[in-house]
Amino acid sequence: MKKTLLTLLMLCAGSSLRAAAPTVVSPASPLLETKGMVEILMADGSAQQVRKLLSMSPDTLRVMTDAGIGKIPLDTLHPQTVTVLYSMMETPEQTEARKQREAAAAQSYRENQAIKERLAAEENAMVAANQRAEAARQEAARQAAAEAYAKQQQAFQEMRQQQAEDRAERKAARDAARAAEEREQALAMERQRQYEVAMAQAAAMQAAANANAAANQRSMETGVLAAMMTPQQRAASGVDKLDVHEQEALRQWVTVPSVGEPRINTWRQKLNDNERQVLVAWLNQKRFNNLPPAMQEQVPGPPVNRGMQMPVTTYLAGNFDGFSPGKIYRLQNGQSWQQTSGKTQSFYPFSNGTKVFIREGGQGTYILTIQGAGDINVKYLGH
Repeated sequence: MKKTLLTLLMLCAGSSLRAAAPTVVSPASPLLETKGMVEILMADGSAQQVRKLLSMSPDTLRVMTDAGIGKIPLDTLHPQTVTVLYSMMETPEQTEARKQREAAAAQSYRENQAIKERLAAEENAMVAANQRAEAARQEAARQAAAEAYAKQQQAFQEMRQQQAEDRAERKAARDAARAAEEREQALAMERQRQYEVAMAQAAAMQAAANANAAANQRSMETGVLAAMMTPQQRAASGVDKLDVHEQEALRQWVTVPSVGEPRINTWRQKLNDNERQVLVAWLNQKRFNNLPPAMQEQVPGPPVNRGMQMPVTTYLAGNFDGFSPGKIYRLQNGQSWQQTSGKTQSFYPFSNGTKVFIREGGQGTYILTIQGAGDINVKYLGH
């Protein structure tokens, strides 16, 4: 149908197909195909370009344009165009003949397809048989290769096992020889160690004897701690009763902040009560003075731990006008004390330099006495 339409279209076009594409369609050329486009002459004398003529009904013409498939009413076409379109339509005889040709072609196509399918089935069967035969051959070859590989691996395993046994025997022999050598070396080292221990013990005994002799000799001289004191402090503290080892331990505690306080031992027992109090106060004061400020603030316990000797006798720094809880009293020796008792009493202002006494009250308490005013309980704040 498409070929017939194109042939009629070419016949109607005539010599215009061989010339350049016209810009105006004349009534003599109601249909013209140029460059894949079909020009249709309209009733008003204009031309409309379409891609393809599809079919015609009694009232419309179906066409394909760039915008898609559409319909054109026949009354909008030029009469010559309608005449040409009618002439392109098939007669009933032509339609019947075409249908017979198409039926014959379809029958021939079906027969050819049946032949092709039969040949393809035979070919597929042959290919499948060949594939099965090849698969069987490959499986047999694989089994044979697997058996050969298994035998080879078994032989390798037996060879490796024999080599491992040989190595184990050689290693056992080497280990036995090495163990015997090590035992001999250990015996020799033990004999050497025992000899060295005996020599070291003898040397230590000799060094201890020398040290005791030197210590006894130094104990007759002035100790390192006593050398740091005045003659009055030495006499009051009884420090000369301590030997050089005790004095050195106390000196290190006083001068080196990182050294811990010496344990209570026989050096305290060598002093009477007054001497112990004087020496402990002196040690604490020296120790406290050698500490950095940050460590001085962390020194716990009563003022005696900071080197303060009791009782304290000094004077007020500033005027005094009475007692009140929490009041701070600053002294001329640089100390500061805070009232802890609830006593409240006012006085006519005392002048600067009023005498003050501070003594221990027992159980870690302290009593401050202001001459001419009375007593209060206080706690030490520091310098």
